[in-house]
Amino acid sequence: MATFTSDLITNLARRPLVLPQSSGEVVCQQAVASVLVSHAKDDIIKLNVLPAGCVIVDFKLLLEELDAHATDTLTYDVGILNSTADGLVSGSKLISAGVSDSDLLQSINIAEGMLSIGVDDEDRVIAAKLTEVAATKAAGTATGILTYRLASYGA
Repeated sequence: MATFTSDLITNLARRPLVLPQSSGEVVCQQAVASVLVSHAKDDIIKLNVLPAGCVIVDFKLLLEELDAHATDTLTYDVGILNSTADGLVSGSKLISAGVSDSDLLQSINIAEGMLSIGVDDEDRVIAAKLTEVAATKAAGTATGILTYRLASYGA
């Protein structure tokens, strides 16, 4: 299992997370991870970081074509990365069975996942887990676009 890490997570020491400064403020965070042609089933793509004390407003994933086959077979799930960094926390999925298809912008497709991700006193990583392998692998990038706000504004 390989792990691909976004620029945002790699550079956290030099570029700290932006926190909302007031209860109604929404922050948008973009992170880009390079995915090598060697990607395989169960690989993890670490994308964004949901700061402590914040809740998700929205999430979108722009995944370049990682499957060059005419019929795309690469699929993925997106959610909160578990503590062992090898899967997603149960009940935290934001996107289920997403398909790698020519620069497809995928939005949240499981509302229950977003609603079940409550506030936490620690930062949490939003990650994609590849659930099916590509028929014809290709390298590309995964861009996570996370919007969040302080939980104190209301759950």
